[in-house]
Amino acid sequence: GTNGIIKQIVTEDGPGSNTSYNSGSWTTIISKSITVSSSNHRVLVQVKGGFYGGDEGTVYNAARLRRGSTNIWEIGTLWGRVTAGSGFKACYAGPTIIDNPGTGTYTYYWQTRRTSGSGSDLIVHANGNNITLTEFDP
Repeated sequence: GTNGIIKQIVTEDGPGSNTSYNSGSWTTIISKSITVSSSNHRVLVQVKGGFYGGDEGTVYNAARLRRGSTNIWEIGTLWGRVTAGSGFKACYAGPTIIDNPGTGTYTYYWQTRRTSGSGSDLIVHANGNNITLTEFDP
C-alpha cells in the first residue's frame, strides 16, 4: 500500500516476438513510464535483457538505459561468438539502478544498437526483456 516503503510497482515485458536489431542507431527494445509522487521518493529500475546472433560470425552490440533523454547506464560492447547451426545465445541481467528523478512522470528506455560484427543478425528473444520500476520512500 501507499503507507509503506513501496509506493508502486510497474512492469513491462517485450517484445512479444523475436525481433531483429541490426541498426547502428539506438533502438528501444522496451520502455515504461512511472509517475513519482514525491521528490523524496526514489525509483528502483531493474532490467532483464538478452540477445543472440542468428548466423555464424561475431556479434557486437551495445546496450543502455535512459530516463527520457538522459543516459543512466551504458555498456559499450557485448560480444558473442555464433557457431554454425547453434545460434549463440548471450544473456545478461541488465542494470539495477536506484534513480532519484524527482516528482513527475518519467519514461525509462532499454535500448540497443549494433556496433559491428560479421554475423548477419542480432536478435532479441521473444519476451526475453523486462523492465520493472518500483517507487519507494527511503
